[in-house]
Amino acid sequence: MLSAVIRGRARATLALALAAGPLGALALALVHGGGPGRPPPISLQAAILMIVAAPVLEELAFRGAVTDLVQALLKRLAMADTSTLTRTNVITSLAFAACHLPYQPIGMAAAVLLPSLLLGKVREVTGSVVPCMVIHAWFNACYLMVGGGPAG
Repeated sequence: MLSAVIRGRARATLALALAAGPLGALALALVHGGGPGRPPPISLQAAILMIVAAPVLEELAFRGAVTDLVQALLKRLAMADTSTLTRTNVITSLAFAACHLPYQPIGMAAAVLLPSLLLGKVREVTGSVVPCMVIHAWFNACYLMVGGGPAG
């Protein structure tokens, strides 16, 4: 019975994440100063990196290693929780957004916080980073499509 509830919650979370891709992409494009018909200033190679390499590497790092490290630290401090929005997810997502600050405007870096929280929830309900990688790639692809695609 419990496994059916978990599977149902995972399925609902994954469906929400996939549906959020186009809407989130439009919001990010608008925050970034893009929008429909206005391509982001990136090359085709950068677009490929954004759709393939970044999702794999960032999800392994954040939803994988950083999440596990934060969970272990909070457990040691007896601060672990089971709420819908866990401390682990919030801390990991804040770190993820902060890592975008050196190369993106503050609004764009802050705008990745919500998708990061959603990806953290996906990791929590599925127990895997693989769905996070796929959804992250979907988010990035949607962003490029809404923004008009790569330049040049």
